[in-house]
Amino acid sequence: MKPGDVLSGRYRLVELLGKGGMAEVWKADDRERAREVAVKLVRPPQELIDWFGAEDMNRDRAELHGRFRREGALPAARSPRAGGWISRRSVEEILTEVGRELARGEAGPATERLAELLPVARRQFGADPLVGEARMACADSLRITGDCGRAGALYRQQAEDLAQKSDPPSRAMGLVARLGVAECRIPFGELDVALDGLRAVAAEAGVLPADLLEPVVAGCEELGVELSELGREEEVEEILASLPRRTP
Repeated sequence: MKPGDVLSGRYRLVELLGKGGMAEVWKADDRERAREVAVKLVRPPQELIDWFGAEDMNRDRAELHGRFRREGALPAARSPRAGGWISRRSVEEILTEVGRELARGEAGPATERLAELLPVARRQFGADPLVGEARMACADSLRITGDCGRAGALYRQQAEDLAQKSDPPSRAMGLVARLGVAECRIPFGELDVALDGLRAVAAEAGVLPADLLEPVVAGCEELGVELSELGREEEVEEILASLPRRTP
């Protein structure tokens, strides 16, 4: 890198401020906002390059290394589908914004951004609870604003991720996700699918510790009301009757 180079069509490098074994820090001009900024250019270790190479066999490793040396994390943060990486802090910050959007009953830019980042987060962080939390928050936000197709897909991914886990918190989270799948089928008129999901949840809820049943029972009752309004009262009542009692 040298003074005058422009990164991502926006940041013009002015002066090298310092460097270490992993990165360089440059003084730069942000041409979009007309202000001085500090830009950190990361030189990734070989294992990171190897990881990206394994994810995309069509990507030339030398080209990838060159792109990171030229532009650091800037394009990756904007375009995870191009093979970029994100930080845990980024997910946490966007998740906070999604929570605000969910409280307002809207799926805004933060929800869309989180939906875009979820596949990358899943690859990087694996079974980290943060990924599940982000996926559920994103699904909730999409469902509440009527995007039931995408919301149902996210709920299903979460349920599948947790299906093999035996610890009670994971099972409870998995049941909540399956409730989400069932809820998302109602707008499409797939009542049998929704009822089957509710029956499965009711069957599994009976073996969970009582102190973890609150969200499951509440979700089943809410779903039952929606199904009742669509003319499936007897089936819904039978399913709800099989649920464990809510703890005092």
